[in-house]
Amino acid sequence: MSDRIEAQNVVDKLTRPRSTVIMHSHIYMPGLGHYVISLKKKREDAYFVIKDQKGSRPRIRIRVPICNRAEFLHILGYVTMLADDCENRSYPDNTGTDLDLYFYSTMDDGNGRSYEFEAFVEKYVRYLRITYIHKGIYDTLLFNARYLKEIIRIIQNFDIYHPNRMVAEDYCDICHRWASL
Repeated sequence: MSDRIEAQNVVDKLTRPRSTVIMHSHIYMPGLGHYVISLKKKREDAYFVIKDQKGSRPRIRIRVPICNRAEFLHILGYVTMLADDCENRSYPDNTGTDLDLYFYSTMDDGNGRSYEFEAFVEKYVRYLRITYIHKGIYDTLLFNARYLKEIIRIIQNFDIYHPNRMVAEDYCDICHRWASL
């Protein structure tokens, strides 16, 4: 590569606008981790990020464009409902409570990002594992199901505090325009 092209690449990286955090909130799950949920903006693209603050890798995160938030929240709500239903059941013995997968779903945003949702029970505790797949990189976050209502509430608060951002970004062609950057 010529020096001129390398120099232009450096300039492009320096002048390319970084994402701007509009709003963020913290969730601490004892024994599982500390998560930050942020609403971010990069040019016309708005998205929210769920990031693991105590992860062993530096950037374990899930990025969801605003135009996909309804489907994302629907799946989280469904898992919450299933977890509440499982919570009300009584188990006479240990059968059927260790590593039982009780829900699996996938979500594809049509722009190279996909999400896998796995809800399971381990030692009477309900969990949700979300795997975010983008450009061959797999990031996985594990949540205790009883904290899902808090995550849903935080994402819905983004709608309350920034309704113009959420409504304006419902046009998915705008959301996906800069997604490849």
